[in-house]
Amino acid sequence: MPLLRRITTAGAALALFTSITVAATSTPTSAATACGNSVVVSVPLKNTATGQASWDFGYVQLWYDSCSGNNWARVVSLRPETGWEMTGVYNAKNAFNGLKCAATPILTSGTIHSPADNAGAWARVFANGDEVYEAEANQAGVSASRNMPEWAMCAP
Repeated sequence: MPLLRRITTAGAALALFTSITVAATSTPTSAATACGNSVVVSVPLKNTATGQASWDFGYVQLWYDSCSGNNWARVVSLRPETGWEMTGVYNAKNAFNGLKCAATPILTSGTIHSPADNAGAWARVFANGDEVYEAEANQAGVSASRNMPEWAMCAP
């Protein structure tokens, strides 16, 4: 029986060590969750001449960083010969920032600090010479026509 006692004692010691190690390395359920970037709203671009919206044209996204409380806009054009894009971000308190304009198929705006207010993202894409695409990715109660200043435009 001494051999069985040694195995049992060794097994108990291993079980005790394992439970102490797990307890020491486990995160309590009340600990803060990790923060980071996430897409809040994503919508397809719409051809302004036809009114047709399609993910095949591209999309605009409203992003949020839960660490900093910042929002920003991101537009991706999938149209051939994208000539110019503009994008901006705004919130329900009429804060507006980050209008960016560039000749690129992917464009990210600047940021606004909006941890407690709904926000929105707007984008316009000029492609194939005369095609214009536009979209808004908004949270409830926010829109570009209401919360983005009219002067916030740049021309291709």
